[in-house]
Amino acid sequence: MYKNYFASSLCLIVFATFSELLIAEEKCDLSQKLFDASFSKISNGTYEIEANQSLIEKKDIFRLSGDVKIKSSNVFISGNDISINKTNETITSFSPINFKNNELEFTASNLTYNKTNIDASDTEFIFNQLQYRGSAEKLNTSDIAKKLSGASITSCPLLDNDWIIEADSIYIDNANNTGSAKNAKIKLFGIPIFYFPELSWVLSGRGSGFLIPSISTYKNYLTGSSETKLSVPYYFNIAKDKDLLIDLTNYSDRGASIYSNYRQLLSQNEFWEEGKIDLINEYIAHDKLTNNARWFSNNEIQLKLNQNSNLVLNNKRVSDINFSKDFHTDTASENLLSYIDYNYYDDFEFSLRVENEQVVDSSSSSYFKAPEISFSKQVNSESINSKFEFNSSKFKSKITENKEGLRNKLDIEFSKKYNLGGLSLTPTISENFTNYQLQSDTKIDRSISSFYLPASMEFQRNFNIGKKYFNQSFSPKFLYRFTDFESQSSIPNFDTNSLTSQIYHFYDTDNKDFTGIDKINAENSLSYGFETNIVNVDTNNLINFGVSQKINFNKKKIDLLGNTLFTDNFSNIFFTSDINFQEINLSSAFSHNPYNGNMQESSISINYSPYVNKFFGIDHINNEDKSIVLYAGYPITSEISFFGSMNRNLSLSKNEKEMYGLSYENCCWEAKLVKFNDSNDSSRSGLSFEFVFKELVSTSPSLTNRIKAEIPNFLKLYDY
Repeated sequence: MYKNYFASSLCLIVFATFSELLIAEEKCDLSQKLFDASFSKISNGTYEIEANQSLIEKKDIFRLSGDVKIKSSNVFISGNDISINKTNETITSFSPINFKNNELEFTASNLTYNKTNIDASDTEFIFNQLQYRGSAEKLNTSDIAKKLSGASITSCPLLDNDWIIEADSIYIDNANNTGSAKNAKIKLFGIPIFYFPELSWVLSGRGSGFLIPSISTYKNYLTGSSETKLSVPYYFNIAKDKDLLIDLTNYSDRGASIYSNYRQLLSQNEFWEEGKIDLINEYIAHDKLTNNARWFSNNEIQLKLNQNSNLVLNNKRVSDINFSKDFHTDTASENLLSYIDYNYYDDFEFSLRVENEQVVDSSSSSYFKAPEISFSKQVNSESINSKFEFNSSKFKSKITENKEGLRNKLDIEFSKKYNLGGLSLTPTISENFTNYQLQSDTKIDRSISSFYLPASMEFQRNFNIGKKYFNQSFSPKFLYRFTDFESQSSIPNFDTNSLTSQIYHFYDTDNKDFTGIDKINAENSLSYGFETNIVNVDTNNLINFGVSQKINFNKKKIDLLGNTLFTDNFSNIFFTSDINFQEINLSSAFSHNPYNGNMQESSISINYSPYVNKFFGIDHINNEDKSIVLYAGYPITSEISFFGSMNRNLSLSKNEKEMYGLSYENCCWEAKLVKFNDSNDSSRSGLSFEFVFKELVSTSPSLTNRIKAEIPNFLKLYDY
């Protein structure tokens, strides 16, 4: 039943997305004002005064009445009964008053004002620069702070109190860039939803204070039971160059955890120019299901030692292999690699890397480098370009079946570029020398020679269709490659894997059959093809198309294990295209078998997005495993949007991931309710909720990041 519901929902989105119904995007009016006011055009600090009557009560004390208006270059005051004391430069109102300066405007039952302080009662106010408004029984302001007693505050527009903070007192500290409230209640639609003995927030940028708690559900992958996660975060703005996030979380099935993230920027000293510290740790003192303490750590220090060198220290560790599943994080889902990485860049490059691995999933564990040293230098001249690379790597493994060893590699390359009447040629020769010293004193030497000859031309033309003007480039490309054949079956794969099910153009000089350098395939081939681009001069809309094929003169190859195999004389023909118009992007790649006429591999991506919150996309991949990803969003009204995605494995006939949710957004708050289903990891299935008080805080900013990860090509939706 659920799958039918989700499929029906997606069909509805697709239909709605391509319909002609357009819902106008609501614009928030930020130009709020309580009354009409204007400042004086005189900038010498004097006041312009209008009143029906004026009276001199005492020396330098004037009483004004009847439609009084007092203006300066930055102050406006209006009322019906106002007194001016010229001696202490104080203005006092004994009746309802309107007041405005560059920072705020308010109405009040009375007022005492001078150039350094404002005191008012029974106020309705707007802080123009902060986009806050509200009311207060008492309002007192100075140059550095504003104190509100018996107050309420919100960032919603006038006549819209969807959410509001009510407090005994609210303190706006401009000097420290913070706002704070005592005995604060946050109300949503008049209903109290949170209470804080003390609530603080940052006015602009960042500042210390509680963030809004978040709640979500998840499935226990062992029992299948539905559980609840409640998090209460607190942010410490320690200084301009350092901060700390503490998150206290309770898992209904496992107990409490504490998460911390400390960040610090390092200033210049005698050892480095700049740097950064990023320390992430999570600790569970007592897991109720395992009766053990559990933890995760990911700590990193990045240092720019000088203009030519940098150093990175990274340490990742976890208490046990099930931490990620049990606590629903991505941090320990793979094997954890700790490392020290030093790099030097000048007229040559040098690097030193030392790694250590904690095995979390033994099936994916391979090798780590302990250590690796690399050196490279490139010499360019008018006659010839040369490049030298040396690499020495000692590979270790936590899996006893893996054969450890030392690999030394030297690459020497010479090339020269020619331009012959529009034809570009770059003949290149290279020699690879590799030495392996394996366990049991096994030594292997390998020497492989290669020759490359890439050639290309480019033609340009301008044309028009009616009043639309276009530029087209057309570039035929060729590449001849020759590489010696060696079986290499006795060489282990330290950092090498096959590159399979990839659609790329053969005339790219860096295309190859393997990652890493433990296997180098033989080549005696000619690749040929072309690329063409058509660009609209006015809109920059683009059409790109490419095609390539390779002729193998020597069909003898090797696989990842070094075993000999034979390929066809003619490779598959690869086609790629990219069509980009303002609202639509279509990308595709195809691999066509010339012998049987079949399409062996293909990928198609279509994305349509006429405006924010309305989009539809489909990604289809057909290789060893067939899969399809559907994602869509549609604004039901100007404030409510529906969005969803589905990742289906067509080969296995199952939905691997599903996500669907609702979003509500107006000028002062936003909420999302999202349901996740993950058939491969039930711990990542559940219901998540996020509430955003605009100009204040979000309850769950990580939810937005997960939505972006689930929906490919995620556009501007929810980017705040």
